[in-house]
Amino acid sequence: LTFLFLWTARALPRSQTKQSSSLLRDSMLNDSDDPMEDLLKAEAAAEAADVMRPVLMAAEAGDVAAMCAALDAGGHHVDKQGEDNDTTLHIGCLYGQLAVVEECIRRGADVTAKDEDNSTPLHDASAGGHYDIAKLLLSKGASVTARDEDGDSPLHLACNGGHAAVAQLLLSHLNEKQRNILLGLPNGLGQKPADLAEDPALVAQLKLASG
Repeated sequence: LTFLFLWTARALPRSQTKQSSSLLRDSMLNDSDDPMEDLLKAEAAAEAADVMRPVLMAAEAGDVAAMCAALDAGGHHVDKQGEDNDTTLHIGCLYGQLAVVEECIRRGADVTAKDEDNSTPLHDASAGGHYDIAKLLLSKGASVTARDEDGDSPLHLACNGGHAAVAQLLLSHLNEKQRNILLGLPNGLGQKPADLAEDPALVAQLKLASG
């Protein structure tokens, strides 16, 4: 491993040597039987993040033309992951950029893709209260019941943000049995969707939905 790091440090520009050292340390702390393989995987992930940065920055800004140009110039599929394992669709949903989301879907983006926190694009759209984006994702097969690493569903996040319209939209895509299950589903902290809602009107709406 020491030899590998010394070789990597010489091969990388000065600005990346510190990152390589960190990756080496992480690989040595990993429980894997092959820390060298872990190091190579970590470096590959870091390289992918750098490659996708222009794409994701354009998506965040809502600049569809720049996003497409960056994707096409690099020959990247729209589902290629960048930093934090975010796809371009994740970023478009997170920042409420409907035109970006529409272009990602036109390019065949996976609406069920998960980032490093197991969050889907619908989690991001619901957390931000982006109704039109959530509606589009649902029409393309996004899962209302998907849970992130904290045990939160998109409904948990919509309720936490006080986004009543999005919460109602999510519930409308479930049958009565599914609604009752989701409304009674605790996250990792034992909180149900209604526990996260502070708006009295939203709490009442959730109680009504649960029958």
